[in-house]
Amino acid sequence: MVNESPIIADGLVLRKPEAADLPELAVASADREMRRWLPGLANSAAKSGELTWSVVDQATGKLVGGVALSRVDEHNGTAELSFWAAPWARRQRIASRGCGGHPVGV
Repeated sequence: MVNESPIIADGLVLRKPEAADLPELAVASADREMRRWLPGLANSAAKSGELTWSVVDQATGKLVGGVALSRVDEHNGTAELSFWAAPWARRQRIASRGCGGHPVGV
């Protein structure tokens, strides 16, 4: 069972996506680099078996990115981690901060 409580990590809050995220998600998705790497971001929904979180700035509540776990294998304790950072949050270490600053090994 997944704990649905928000996760606080280094000034960021990882929480369930909310409808209030949609306007900032639309702005982020319109960015040229976001369209290049994640063309369907604004229209994407969590795939079956995927766990997703919105990443927001703890001080402002502004959406700064997203994190997802997919291919979750509870038996072996493994999953694939993916993330994105909004254009206004680039070069702020959103991915490493949102994942607790720990490197992810393969």
